[in-house]
Formats: sequence, structure tokens, C-alpha cells
Amino acid sequence: MKNRLTSVALLLLASAAHAQLPPNDVGTPAAARLALPAVNGSVLGGVCPPAGTVTSAFSGTNSQNGRIFRDAMPSTCAGKPYPGIFNATTAYFYETFTYPNTSAAPACVTVNFDPDSAANPTPCATNAHASAYIGSYNPANQAANFIGDVGSSVAQPFLFQVPASTNLVLVVSNTSSAAACNFSFQVVNLPCSQAADLSLTLGVTPSSGAAGTPVAVSATATNAGPGAAQNAQIVIALPASLNLLSSTASAGGVCTAAGSPATVTCIWAGSTAAGAAISANLATTLAVGSGSVTASASSATTDPTPTNNSGSAAVSGTPPLPTFPPPSVVPALGLSSLLLLGVALLSVGVLVFRRRG
Repeated sequence: MKNRLTSVALLLLASAAHAQLPPNDVGTPAAARLALPAVNGSVLGGVCPPAGTVTSAFSGTNSQNGRIFRDAMPSTCAGKPYPGIFNATTAYFYETFTYPNTSAAPACVTVNFDPDSAANPTPCATNAHASAYIGSYNPANQAANFIGDVGSSVAQPFLFQVPASTNLVLVVSNTSSAAACNFSFQVVNLPCSQAADLSLTLGVTPSSGAAGTPVAVSATATNAGPGAAQNAQIVIALPASLNLLSSTASAGGVCTAAGSPATVTCIWAGSTAAGAAISANLATTLAVGSGSVTASASSATTDPTPTNNSGSAAVSGTPPLPTFPPPSVVPALGLSSLLLLGVALLSVGVLVFRRRG
């Protein structure tokens, strides 16, 4: 019981100590901070930020020496120089959150940071600080790719500009000591559409035969995610050696055909969820000649690996085999017909015999 009371008391003292710490480092000796050269970098990737508030905690897995100097000045989209590193030999925990700007234009992004939300089970109070980087974060060089920070370890927004087609890396670090506590943030105005990885398989059965042979053409696109594919479509181009009879799409799709040889376009308006598949099926017949069926899948959503979105298959048709009329069939004779035929043949035989005699 005594040990339990002692642990509770220590926890309360630690929480109080965090709460009483200043929210920034203004007024501390200049010797405590060290300026590092900034380095630009950019790598596109990551997933889109949630629409609402993100609540997280320090896991204790990521540790760095030193942390950003809190200059009490939240950054704006006009830019902010790196304020320097603080306590470069002290270990602090940190966490990173990577979100991409998938648009073709830079964006002024806002992060609403809250290190002391009452909704969190163990709020960090002033023992958490948020900063932003582009492309990547290097804990050994915290100035590299820096674009902004919250300035003070309090609940307030900070802004910064994220270049087009570039990752935002949000970094939250401890400020007073390496400790496990909770913090919250919300990312606002970051243009981000979740990627959808489509892959296509094409089947042609049979791939050869005599002209007029029925051939089934099937193309299936599967969305490996992680996001939904918007307005997905499959396009199948037939060679001159295939004649189109009909085309059908899986649920939700609409197919249209144009040209000669035919090109069939099947569109699924709206979202095709991650893990779902769509397919287009064509009924055709072979014509004399050879060529290739080509098919491709695409959507309005960014595809991280477009190289697996297409396929082709060779087909060939030969002239049909010659046809012959069926052999003549001798009609069946009845008994009376056979008697008459016999009498006629006998009469002919008698006449021939008499002439020879």
C-alpha cells in the first residue's frame, strides 16, 4: 500500500512539474542552442490525414538528442527560419506523421496543435512541441527540411507552406524529458487524395481458330488501395481479326463501343473501394488475320504503380474449312415399286436376249 501511494505521489509531482514548465525557451542562455544548416528535400508518399483530430502518444521507440528551440513565434505561410537546436546532448522522444500534398500546386497548411487536451488520458501539458518538415525528417539534423513550428508548447495553430507533390512530415517531440504522454493535432487545408493501385488482367479464349469461331474477351481491374478509385474505367481495343458482337460490364459499369475495329470503353462512375474489382466482358468472333487485343485500366485517383494497368493478347483467325454438299441419298422403294422395277429390268433383259439370238 505504501509503495502504491508513493508511486501515485511521484506521478502527481511529475505531472505538476510538466505543467509548471514554461511553454517556450525564450530567455534561456544562447549556449543551450545550436544552429544547423537547412537542407531541402522532397519525397512523395504517405497517406492522407484524417478529417478530424488525431490523438497520439510518445511510444518511446524513437529517441533523438536535442530538440527544437521554442522561440514563442508560431510559423506562418510566409516562412520561418529554423530557430536552432536546444540541449543537444539530452535525449527526447519524438513521433512523426507523414501526409502528402498530392496536388500540382503549393498549399498553405494549418496544424491545430494541442499538447494539453483534457480529453487525453495523460496530457503532455508543456512537454510536447510540434514542428513541420518537407520530404523527410532527420533527427540527427533537425534543421534539414524545416518549414515551421508551433513556437510554444501550448494549444494553438501554426501555418506553413507545403510544395506541390511533396510530403509534409509533422514531428512532435518531448520538451522537458523523455516521457510517454498524449497530444492531439488536426491538419487543415492539405490537398490530398488517397492513391488507388489498380492492376489489370486480360483473358482471350480461344486465341486462335477458324474465322467465325466465337471468342470471349475479359478484362478485370482490381483496386489494391489503399484508397478508393474514383470514376474507374477499362478500355479494350480489338484488332481487325475480331468482330465485336456485344459488351457487358460488372455491376455499376456502362460500356460503349466505337470505331472499326471496335474500341470498347466501360466506366464505373463514383468510387471503387479498395479490395474491389471491376470487369468488362466482350463477345466476339474471329475474322481472317492476326492482331492483338489491348486493354488498360485507369481512374481519376492517383495510381502509385501505373505499370501494371495494361495488358495485351495475340489472336489469329484462319480461313474456314471448305464445305461440300451432302451425298445423294437413294430414296427407299416400296414393295410395289420394287415389283415394277423388277418387271422393267426383266423386260429389258428379254429384249436384249432376243436381239442377240
